[in-house]
Amino acid sequence: MMSEKVNDTIALFISKLSETTGYKYLKSRSSLKKTTGQIVFEVLFFSSKWNDDNNIKINADFRVSYKKYGAASTAYSVVASKNFENNKEYWYDISNESKFDEILQYFETELQTTAVDLSDRFDKDFKAACQYLLEEKFKEYNVFFDFLVDVLGEEKVMYRINEFIEQLSESDKQQIADYKKGAKDKTWMLNRSNMRFVADKGYL
Repeated sequence: MMSEKVNDTIALFISKLSETTGYKYLKSRSSLKKTTGQIVFEVLFFSSKWNDDNNIKINADFRVSYKKYGAASTAYSVVASKNFENNKEYWYDISNESKFDEILQYFETELQTTAVDLSDRFDKDFKAACQYLLEEKFKEYNVFFDFLVDVLGEEKVMYRINEFIEQLSESDKQQIADYKKGAKDKTWMLNRSNMRFVADKGYL
Protein backbone atom coordinates (compact mmCIF):
# COMPACT_ATOMS: atom_id res chain seq x y z
CA MET A 1 0.00 0.00 0.00
CA MET A 2 1.46 3.37 -1.05
CA SER A 3 1.72 6.04 1.65
CA GLU A 4 -0.27 9.27 1.43
CA LYS A 5 2.91 11.24 0.64
CA VAL A 6 3.77 8.93 -2.27
CA ASN A 7 0.23 9.10 -3.69
CA ASP A 8 0.05 12.90 -3.26
CA THR A 9 3.45 13.44 -4.90
CA ILE A 10 2.53 11.31 -7.93
CA ALA A 11 -0.91 12.97 -8.16
CA LEU A 12 0.69 16.43 -8.08
CA PHE A 13 3.19 15.41 -10.76
CA ILE A 14 0.48 14.16 -13.15
CA SER A 15 -1.85 17.11 -12.46
CA LYS A 16 0.94 19.57 -13.32
CA LEU A 17 1.46 17.73 -16.62
CA SER A 18 -2.28 17.92 -17.22
CA GLU A 19 -2.00 21.73 -17.09
CA THR A 20 0.84 21.92 -19.63
CA THR A 21 -0.47 19.26 -22.03
CA GLY A 22 -4.19 20.08 -21.96
CA TYR A 23 -4.87 16.36 -21.42
CA LYS A 24 -7.48 15.40 -18.81
CA TYR A 25 -6.13 13.92 -15.57
CA LEU A 26 -7.88 10.65 -14.65
CA LYS A 27 -6.90 10.06 -11.02
CA SER A 28 -8.37 6.55 -10.84
CA ARG A 29 -6.12 5.39 -13.70
CA SER A 30 -3.10 7.60 -12.91
CA SER A 31 -3.27 8.77 -16.50
CA LEU A 32 -3.64 11.73 -18.82
CA LYS A 33 -6.21 11.34 -21.57
CA LYS A 34 -7.45 13.10 -24.68
CA THR A 35 -9.99 11.92 -27.23
CA THR A 36 -10.08 13.18 -30.80
CA GLY A 37 -12.89 11.57 -32.78
CA GLN A 38 -12.19 7.83 -32.94
CA ILE A 39 -8.67 8.15 -31.50
CA VAL A 40 -7.90 8.06 -27.76
CA PHE A 41 -4.50 9.29 -26.54
CA GLU A 42 -3.46 8.21 -23.08
CA VAL A 43 -0.31 8.65 -21.01
CA LEU A 44 -0.36 5.99 -18.29
CA PHE A 45 1.87 6.45 -15.25
CA PHE A 46 3.34 3.56 -13.27
CA SER A 47 5.00 3.64 -9.88
CA SER A 48 7.62 1.37 -8.38
CA LYS A 49 6.40 -1.16 -5.81
CA TRP A 50 9.44 -0.17 -3.72
CA ASN A 51 8.19 3.41 -3.32
CA ASP A 52 8.18 4.90 0.16
CA ASP A 53 8.21 8.46 1.57
CA ASN A 54 11.93 8.92 0.76
CA ASN A 55 12.00 7.02 -2.50
CA ILE A 56 9.34 7.90 -5.10
CA LYS A 57 9.86 6.61 -8.65
CA ILE A 58 7.61 6.61 -11.71
CA ASN A 59 7.55 5.84 -15.42
CA ALA A 60 5.00 6.26 -18.20
CA ASP A 61 3.69 4.74 -21.42
CA PHE A 62 2.01 6.66 -24.22
CA ARG A 63 -0.76 4.71 -25.97
CA VAL A 64 -2.84 5.51 -29.01
CA SER A 65 -6.12 3.59 -29.31
CA TYR A 66 -8.62 3.32 -32.17
CA LYS A 67 -12.18 3.12 -30.80
CA LYS A 68 -13.32 1.31 -33.93
CA TYR A 69 -11.41 -1.75 -32.61
CA GLY A 70 -12.71 -1.70 -29.02
CA ALA A 71 -12.39 0.02 -25.63
CA ALA A 72 -9.34 2.28 -25.26
CA SER A 73 -5.99 1.00 -23.94
CA THR A 74 -6.81 -2.69 -24.45
CA ALA A 75 -4.98 -5.33 -26.50
CA TYR A 76 -7.74 -4.95 -29.09
CA SER A 77 -7.62 -1.20 -29.57
CA VAL A 78 -4.03 0.01 -29.07
CA VAL A 79 -2.58 0.82 -32.51
CA ALA A 80 0.61 2.62 -31.43
CA SER A 81 2.59 3.02 -28.21
CA LYS A 82 5.78 4.46 -26.80
CA ASN A 83 7.62 3.88 -23.54
CA PHE A 84 9.47 6.83 -22.03
CA GLU A 85 12.66 4.97 -21.36
CA ASN A 86 15.22 6.39 -19.04
CA ASN A 87 18.70 5.85 -20.50
CA LYS A 88 20.23 4.82 -17.20
CA GLU A 89 17.47 2.86 -15.49
CA TYR A 90 13.78 2.12 -15.86
CA TRP A 91 12.43 4.49 -13.18
CA TYR A 92 12.41 8.29 -12.95
CA ASP A 93 13.12 9.58 -9.44
CA ILE A 94 10.82 12.35 -8.09
CA SER A 95 11.68 11.85 -4.40
CA ASN A 96 12.63 15.44 -3.55
CA GLU A 97 11.79 18.92 -4.86
CA SER A 98 14.79 19.35 -7.19
CA LYS A 99 14.37 15.86 -8.70
CA PHE A 100 10.61 16.40 -9.00
CA ASP A 101 11.15 19.68 -10.89
CA GLU A 102 13.84 18.20 -13.13
CA ILE A 103 11.74 15.17 -14.14
CA LEU A 104 8.62 17.31 -14.50
CA GLN A 105 10.49 19.56 -16.94
CA TYR A 106 11.73 16.47 -18.83
CA PHE A 107 8.20 15.06 -19.18
CA GLU A 108 6.73 18.46 -20.11
CA THR A 109 9.18 18.66 -23.05
CA GLU A 110 8.81 14.97 -23.93
CA LEU A 111 5.01 15.04 -23.94
CA GLN A 112 4.88 18.22 -26.04
CA THR A 113 6.91 16.53 -28.79
CA THR A 114 5.04 13.21 -28.58
CA ALA A 115 1.51 13.05 -27.13
CA VAL A 116 0.54 16.71 -27.65
CA ASP A 117 2.08 16.90 -31.11
CA LEU A 118 0.37 13.69 -32.25
CA SER A 119 -3.07 14.55 -30.84
CA ASP A 120 -2.83 17.97 -32.53
CA ARG A 121 -2.02 16.29 -35.84
CA PHE A 122 -5.04 13.97 -35.52
CA ASP A 123 -7.17 16.96 -34.57
CA LYS A 124 -6.24 18.70 -37.82
CA ASP A 125 -6.18 15.81 -40.31
CA PHE A 126 -6.78 12.14 -39.45
CA LYS A 127 -5.30 10.69 -42.65
CA ALA A 128 -2.28 13.00 -42.69
CA ALA A 129 -1.56 12.05 -39.06
CA CYS A 130 -1.62 8.36 -40.02
CA GLN A 131 0.73 9.13 -42.92
CA TYR A 132 3.05 10.85 -40.42
CA LEU A 133 3.01 7.74 -38.21
CA LEU A 134 3.86 5.60 -41.23
CA GLU A 135 6.69 7.77 -42.54
CA GLU A 136 8.20 9.48 -39.49
CA LYS A 137 7.27 7.59 -36.32
CA PHE A 138 6.65 4.00 -37.39
CA LYS A 139 9.40 2.41 -35.26
CA GLU A 140 9.43 4.90 -32.38
CA TYR A 141 5.68 4.47 -31.78
CA ASN A 142 5.53 0.71 -32.54
CA VAL A 143 2.70 1.31 -35.01
CA PHE A 144 0.56 -1.64 -36.11
CA PHE A 145 0.18 -2.47 -39.81
CA ASP A 146 -3.51 -3.38 -39.67
CA PHE A 147 -4.43 0.14 -38.52
CA LEU A 148 -2.31 1.85 -41.20
CA VAL A 149 -3.64 -0.44 -43.95
CA ASP A 150 -7.19 0.13 -42.69
CA VAL A 151 -6.80 3.92 -43.00
CA LEU A 152 -4.26 4.45 -45.80
CA GLY A 153 -4.67 1.31 -47.90
CA GLU A 154 -2.22 -1.53 -48.48
CA GLU A 155 -0.36 0.13 -51.36
CA LYS A 156 0.92 3.04 -49.22
CA VAL A 157 1.99 0.79 -46.35
CA MET A 158 3.58 -1.98 -48.44
CA TYR A 159 7.12 -0.56 -48.32
CA ARG A 160 7.06 -0.75 -44.51
CA ILE A 161 5.68 -4.30 -44.62
CA ASN A 162 8.50 -5.31 -47.00
CA GLU A 163 11.09 -3.64 -44.73
CA PHE A 164 9.67 -5.54 -41.76
CA ILE A 165 9.82 -8.88 -43.60
CA GLU A 166 13.41 -8.25 -44.72
CA GLN A 167 14.47 -7.67 -41.11
CA LEU A 168 12.95 -10.91 -39.77
CA SER A 169 15.49 -13.39 -38.41
CA GLU A 170 15.51 -17.10 -39.26
CA SER A 171 14.05 -17.71 -35.79
CA ASP A 172 11.17 -15.25 -36.55
CA LYS A 173 10.46 -17.00 -39.84
CA GLN A 174 10.43 -20.36 -38.09
CA GLN A 175 7.98 -18.98 -35.51
CA ILE A 176 5.70 -17.81 -38.34
CA ALA A 177 5.89 -21.26 -39.95
CA ASP A 178 5.00 -22.85 -36.57
CA TYR A 179 2.14 -20.34 -36.10
CA LYS A 180 0.69 -21.30 -39.49
CA LYS A 181 0.70 -24.91 -38.31
CA GLY A 182 -1.30 -23.94 -35.22
CA ALA A 183 1.32 -22.89 -32.64
CA LYS A 184 0.10 -20.40 -30.02
CA ASP A 185 3.07 -20.36 -27.63
CA LYS A 186 4.35 -16.81 -28.25
CA THR A 187 2.67 -13.56 -27.13
CA TRP A 188 2.67 -12.16 -30.69
CA MET A 189 0.59 -15.14 -31.84
CA LEU A 190 -2.22 -14.28 -29.40
CA ASN A 191 -2.40 -10.47 -29.57
CA ARG A 192 -2.36 -7.78 -32.26
CA SER A 193 1.16 -7.72 -33.69
CA ASN A 194 2.92 -7.01 -36.95
CA MET A 195 4.30 -10.57 -36.99
CA ARG A 196 0.76 -11.93 -36.77
CA PHE A 197 -0.46 -9.50 -39.43
CA VAL A 198 2.27 -10.61 -41.86
CA ALA A 199 1.46 -14.29 -41.16
CA ASP A 200 -2.34 -13.93 -41.31
CA LYS A 201 -2.25 -11.96 -44.55
CA GLY A 202 0.06 -14.50 -46.20
CA TYR A 203 2.88 -12.02 -46.89
CA LEU A 204 5.27 -14.75 -45.73
